[in-house]
Amino acid sequence: MSRDKLFITGKLWNDVRGYDETITAFNQTLNDLAIDYLDLYLIHWPRPQKYHDDYIEKNRQSWKAMEDLYKQGKVRAIGVSNFKEHHIDELLETYEIKPMVNQIEFHPSCLQKDIRDYCKQRNIVVVGYSPLANGKVFQCEELKIFAQKYNASIAQLCVQYALQHNVIPLVKSITKERIIENLKINFTISNEDMCAIDNITTCGGSYKDSDNINF
Repeated sequence: MSRDKLFITGKLWNDVRGYDETITAFNQTLNDLAIDYLDLYLIHWPRPQKYHDDYIEKNRQSWKAMEDLYKQGKVRAIGVSNFKEHHIDELLETYEIKPMVNQIEFHPSCLQKDIRDYCKQRNIVVVGYSPLANGKVFQCEELKIFAQKYNASIAQLCVQYALQHNVIPLVKSITKERIIENLKINFTISNEDMCAIDNITTCGGSYKDSDNINF
């Protein structure tokens, strides 16, 4: 498969911050993958334990490096992951290029509406990880009923649910047939049913506090 058919995302890990350190980590990612550019590069968590007390300045230094990598054409988009509103505001005090993406947990029972609204107002694309709630959606009786109503699998229902909330879902699968199935969606969830799914509380969520993670 040619490189332009792939969308490859990399992340700046929690034990790396700073301008030079970010450049080094990015280049190591390219070397490890034997490629010459990334499609998307993200700061993984805003306030890792190692930089808990000086994370604002460290994030700004790393973001400056990412801006320069973007301007050099080494990465096609830059963004963040698990950032709350105030974390992005802190970057925006010194930014040249605003984050293009915020990757957050999103699925029924974990809507994160405040940060989604914030990103929408600033034209930041929201990417949702764990759209199947680490498999918990498959035990949800309410979702089973909605999937039957739309003649869809529960996975397809959750993908479409995310899309109708303007969230790009990251669905993981190692099964070719399921990957193809998740791309074959030809229905729209009604507003009434979207509201009903919004109110489902049985799928849980990790609910990690990105200001107080211990890793």
